Amino acid sequence: MSRQGSAREYAFWAESPGGETLERYRTLVNTVDDGIYQVDAEGHFVAVNDVICEMTGYDRAGLLGESASLLLDSQDIERIEREIHGRLTADREPTERFECTARTATGGTFACEIRLSLLFDGDSFTGTVGVVRDITDRKRTERRLRNREAQLERERNLTDRILETSPVGIMVLDGNGEVTRVNDRGRHLLDIDDIGEFSPSERTAYTEDGRRLSEDEHPPIETVRTGEAISDRVLRVERQEGDQRWLSVSTSPLLTDEGRVDRVVATGEDVTDLKERERRLERRTDELATELSEIYGRITDGFLALDEEWEFTYVNERAAEILGLDENELLGTNIWETFSEKQGTEFEERRWRTVRSS
Repeated sequence: MSRQGSAREYAFWAESPGGETLERYRTLVNTVDDGIYQVDAEGHFVAVNDVICEMTGYDRAGLLGESASLLLDSQDIERIEREIHGRLTADREPTERFECTARTATGGTFACEIRLSLLFDGDSFTGTVGVVRDITDRKRTERRLRNREAQLERERNLTDRILETSPVGIMVLDGNGEVTRVNDRGRHLLDIDDIGEFSPSERTAYTEDGRRLSEDEHPPIETVRTGEAISDRVLRVERQEGDQRWLSVSTSPLLTDEGRVDRVVATGEDVTDLKERERRLERRTDELATELSEIYGRITDGFLALDEEWEFTYVNERAAEILGLDENELLGTNIWETFSEKQGTEFEERRWRTVRSS
């Protein structure tokens, strides 16, 4: 059986003929930052250093001869007893340290860490010697870290939920332009299978006037390069499946304290339906304009149209010929400014009668 120490070695305040050596040893034990104690085989304190007294608020006389249960809960005492028994019977690996809660003389508590060694006199177990460290600050720091980690985890979960329920596509790129995250909506809009192999420039995109974007002009890549935000840039994007989508793209850079781009957040809103409605409206407007032009073209008399401000909105060739002016010169001008000589005439009086009766 391995013997970790003898009683003579560890009874560090026992009488000894080596007075000078003992005094040096006592000084060493009392000047370390950790508490040091010795208990006998029944668990009663045989020796304690000054730090143990400072930690617990007891003086040395109040501890010597007392059971360790004065300072420790029964559960911690049982854990230590099981450890001692396991070492004595060699049926378990020794526990390197114990974390316990110790009581003070004033009724307070503090977290501590205990490391212990067994003492023997020959083959007889005589007790233990241990080192006690106050870990209150460490436990407080660990608790703050756990709370902070839990808070960050809640924030991550909230961010995940927001990303995945967002009706717009969201993409995050790092400072090198690598895609690090895309929500489900973004995957769908850009037809992305694997973000690890995806770059925004892989999708061919065109401006509203039909110009194809270069690789560096794709909004997320441009923001990584320039550090400048982009707002509501409408692009026509070709997908892998061969169809096209119109997207309104915005980007926002996240900068480091030094002003370098750390990340870029890009959003894409599907405006395909809106663009199709616009195109239908434009086609219908063109068709109506053509029909109206054909109708006006069949009229052989002079024909003109005025808006509420009495400005010309339409003049056919015959009317321009009668008035002696080019139709393009008349469009958008006020009739009374163009024909000021008609003011005060019967024509103007008929105008006012028409206005009053309408």
